[in-house]
Amino acid sequence: MRLPSLSFILILCLFTQRSDAQINLNIQSKYQSFNQPLALEHAGDENIYVVEKEGTIIVINTITGLRSTYLDIKNKVSTNANERGLLGLAFDPDFQNNGYFFVNYTNNSGNTVISRFSNSTDANEADPDSELIIMVQSQPYSNHNGGCIKFGPDGYLYIGHGDGGSAGDPQNFAQNPQSFLGKMLRIDVSSSTSTEPYSIPADNPFVGDASTLDEIWALGLRNPWRFSFDKHTGDLWIGDVGQNEWEEIHHIPAGDNGPHNFGWRCYEGDAPYNTSGCLDASEYEFPVLTYNNNNTEGCSVTGGYVYRSCAYPNLYGHYLYIDYCSGRLWGADTEGSGDLESVQLGNIQNFNFASLGEDASGNLYLIGLADGTIYTIGDLSENISYELVTEDISCDKATLGSISLESSQDSNFWTQLNWSNGSSNELSISELSEGQYNLEATGANGCSMMLFSSLIHPSIGNTTPELNFNTGGDSLLVNDEYDNYQWYINGDLVSGANSNIIRISASGNYTVEIWNEDRPDCVLAVNQDIISSSEELDNEQTVRPYPNPFTNFLQLETEDLKQISQIQIVDLKGKTVYESTGKDIEQKIETTEWSSGIYFMIIHRTDQKKTIKKLVK
Repeated sequence: MRLPSLSFILILCLFTQRSDAQINLNIQSKYQSFNQPLALEHAGDENIYVVEKEGTIIVINTITGLRSTYLDIKNKVSTNANERGLLGLAFDPDFQNNGYFFVNYTNNSGNTVISRFSNSTDANEADPDSELIIMVQSQPYSNHNGGCIKFGPDGYLYIGHGDGGSAGDPQNFAQNPQSFLGKMLRIDVSSSTSTEPYSIPADNPFVGDASTLDEIWALGLRNPWRFSFDKHTGDLWIGDVGQNEWEEIHHIPAGDNGPHNFGWRCYEGDAPYNTSGCLDASEYEFPVLTYNNNNTEGCSVTGGYVYRSCAYPNLYGHYLYIDYCSGRLWGADTEGSGDLESVQLGNIQNFNFASLGEDASGNLYLIGLADGTIYTIGDLSENISYELVTEDISCDKATLGSISLESSQDSNFWTQLNWSNGSSNELSISELSEGQYNLEATGANGCSMMLFSSLIHPSIGNTTPELNFNTGGDSLLVNDEYDNYQWYINGDLVSGANSNIIRISASGNYTVEIWNEDRPDCVLAVNQDIISSSEELDNEQTVRPYPNPFTNFLQLETEDLKQISQIQIVDLKGKTVYESTGKDIEQKIETTEWSSGIYFMIIHRTDQKKTIKKLVK
């Protein structure tokens, strides 16, 4: 069933670790009409990227809401089974400079492929022909293909592989140290080439151990469908899908480089499953959180994120995760005292939430596979508002602008403010030219967020207004796209001259003020000195163009070229088709490619006078 665009306000829950922190969960539809979305990622800017199972990635600008297809590799991707498709996306830590990103997909042979792609010349479009294959893993079955890839805070690429599928890991791949299946891999792709697509980090836990493949960082996973790194601490959280009884969450603190063995298929959760040939239970790391997959609580865990944004203080520091089958959403306070404990925050209508996602500001999203909708996660109990506000921007760009952080938090709450122009610990930055300015803000509770603002000086039209000569050189006109006009001659207002055109009545300085109704305070003035057509005869011999009418060229005849500072030729629409200045003024102008019609030659003299001559082709 497809969900219409609406909001869910869910149950009020009390987290036991924080007696004063009540969370009134709020789930709202944000972006709709995706085709089987599976993941949402960001690259450190205002964009989010939605991965669709069939083989496309959609980019959305979170400021404008505009979306477009970023990558289309449907011809490479197989979706002939429930757990196959384009499954994962990770942006290179240096993406803003090198344009690299990595994907995990099932190819048309049913194998898992890890590949690198590059941006095209368009920043909002990737090059589908730029693929560099990093790794191919054969899959014995169509399920448990994993799919999640992430860059850790160490800059290395982590790859989650399932145990190969079927049920019960019949070949015991997860405990086989000579297989990538059922493992977490850790590789260095910082200098990938076609001959050496990756290297092995020297501190991988099994480097030098001939019994175990060097790429392996952890063993004993069944299907680590979704994992994430805490953006504040660097801790790793893994949601591993269970078999018959237990769904599980594993936690690895930052800096703990193992080795790690999470126990599958010997153990499911912390309960024995198939202990034949297994080590003592003390040799395995059991999950920090579990729940029963009895089809009431759920059947398949979707690992999530630790909330680290500043908007919802009660959610801060909680690891949020959901069940794919039941829609039950849990939260665990990672900063509470004692053992980690989950509390159910909501029982959401089930739309097969395949992933949670995080944007650059730390906002969290739910990705509904079944209804093709992206949902935001919030808390109605306490919502801290914040935005970047631009001020003092003039329409002629003479006055530079400022950007300020406006927040419902007290200014003392913000412990670190880093602006992209280098300013720090200031709520406002000023004297700014046009451009994009970003703010990385850190709060007293450790929360952090990225905010983005484009500073654009207001415009009263789509083009910069210019004064142009009309037919015969007897009128001036500007673009006709504005709401209001007022003409002046030598600074004196011309009564009734309120259109985009004025007839030249005498020599002098002609000025027109232009503004639109939606910005009455934004007035632009354009002015030009004019010699009237009656005075043009007095200067007839300054420059004589011939032939006139002309065809393929114009010849300029003049007694003294040094009297001329500039030659400009415009068409009837005021578009400049030829212009030369000073020593570059030509006496023969090629006109072969000019269209037939009427043109005007504007002759700028060294004595600041202008002469206008009508030309015909």
